[in-house]
Amino acid sequence: MSAQDGESPRHPPLAMWVWRTADLLSAQRETERFLATIGPLHLSDLYLYLTPENYRIHDTALRALIARLKTQGTRVWGMDGWRGYFHDGDGPSGLMAALDSLIAFNARHPDAGFAGFHSDLEPQDGQGAGRSLFHNGLSASQLTPAQRADRDRLMADWVALHDTLHQRTEEAGLAYGAALPSWLDDYYGEPVTMRVEGDRRSVLGQILARVDEAVIMAYSTRPARTAARLHGELTFARSLPQPPRILFGVETHAGPRPAVSYADLPSKASRKTVLSDIAAIAAELAPVGPLSGAVIHDWQGWKTLPP
Repeated sequence: MSAQDGESPRHPPLAMWVWRTADLLSAQRETERFLATIGPLHLSDLYLYLTPENYRIHDTALRALIARLKTQGTRVWGMDGWRGYFHDGDGPSGLMAALDSLIAFNARHPDAGFAGFHSDLEPQDGQGAGRSLFHNGLSASQLTPAQRADRDRLMADWVALHDTLHQRTEEAGLAYGAALPSWLDDYYGEPVTMRVEGDRRSVLGQILARVDEAVIMAYSTRPARTAARLHGELTFARSLPQPPRILFGVETHAGPRPAVSYADLPSKASRKTVLSDIAAIAAELAPVGPLSGAVIHDWQGWKTLPP
């Protein structure tokens, strides 16, 4: 299939999330459809959501899928994420169990193992788990002392989770990546900060120093707006001695709203348009910093989007 048919060559590098991985692994027909559809995209990376049990239940199918993806140059990551993994919710035991299961899978299948572990941990309130400690809609200067203490405690927990995951993946010879909201450098006009050793420091900086790659969820159907949301992350990454890979996300899942998802905007509801906009965003950001590619959210949305 050519670029005119709705696919593109591997410029910029392209990745994809898969949330309903168990469905994909449970039916050979769905697996083949998936591989046929993503083949022309030449994906650089694939993030598969898997529970601790999935690594065992779907062991054979998962090994076969990873082996086939590796032959076409796609790195596969295990993925997990939930607001409840913070300590004010259920805690991170389930998240660590998923990582343990991935490491055990790699030990069983060194020839077809995962390249890394990817987290999607979002701290904002209103996700149905955890306490309301972020205080949505308030910039740092608008917080009361009690609210500031709440947010500081939550941000410290968030950074600590990334620190633990980075250490554990590094010990296992794996890469560690994280999906991050795009507003950390500009939340209602101010950066999100936390107290570190008596000073206030950027949460974005704390996290970027603890990941091998960061996917910025700058979802917008307007390329200029997506690019604008990446400036802070790219500029900050450029200042680091060892900058992580920085990628940006595009939304193709129906439901969020036309300003956010290509599936919800009829004039842009096609794979060809998504890929064209990705190329435009990458071109605009090229002078800013070390952009490493784009990520499609997600397979469920992409497969229903017209070519």
